[in-house]
Amino acid sequence: MSVVAVPSLSEVVGLVNLEAAACGTPTITTFETGLHDWGDAGGILIHPDAEQLADALMVMANLTDERYRARSLAARRLVEQRYSWDVVSQRWRDLYTTLLR
Repeated sequence: MSVVAVPSLSEVVGLVNLEAAACGTPTITTFETGLHDWGDAGGILIHPDAEQLADALMVMANLTDERYRARSLAARRLVEQRYSWDVVSQRWRDLYTTLLR
């Protein structure tokens, strides 16, 4: 069982989180990474606090295999649906189209 912990104090978008999730690895990250939908991705959002990080690590360590697989699948799905290159490039295309009108 793998998990990625990214207890960042400040980031625009936590790319490490996206990369891990794309591989099906649940992550523990902070609200400061700009990924406010991360709880939907099988991950855990915390404040940058050592105690909260320790608690989140314990939650992940105590997952059953079934719940871990569910979190892994949720992580991959969220990245595919919201953060894939196809989705992001379409959003940029739409933005530029709107601005050029």
